[in-house]
Amino acid sequence: MKDALRINMKFNLTKIFYLTRKARTDYAAFVEAGFRRKTMPKFRKKPVVIEAEQLTKFTILEIYTFIHGEPNRSSRSAEDAWDNYIDQVLKDGGIKLKTLESDGEVQKADLGDWIIKGVDEEFYPCKPHIFEKTYERVE
Repeated sequence: MKDALRINMKFNLTKIFYLTRKARTDYAAFVEAGFRRKTMPKFRKKPVVIEAEQLTKFTILEIYTFIHGEPNRSSRSAEDAWDNYIDQVLKDGGIKLKTLESDGEVQKADLGDWIIKGVDEEFYPCKPHIFEKTYERVE
């Protein structure tokens, strides 16, 4: 039994060594042919005009309308519900968004974050320092 295990083990090690040696040879040929990259390829972001609004305590209504359309404020109870929503956003320090990347989960947009409408009509938050580096006002 021990001899059978040794033979099997020796065979597997030989097989691994052969595959490793073959991989080294293939990589050497790849490098010799000049296919080895010195740096990663670089890409420029396509110039796409986006709509965005910064979330502040003064823009909560505009952000809500931006994402969901005009809220119903035709009755006193609707007005009270709206006031409660504003209070809740301020208490939470932001709003929750379902984004394409979140797989049905929600992402939090903090007060001060920018809410961006993407090219596929999706909405997502962006931190102010990233927004300033990535976008410039066009109108």
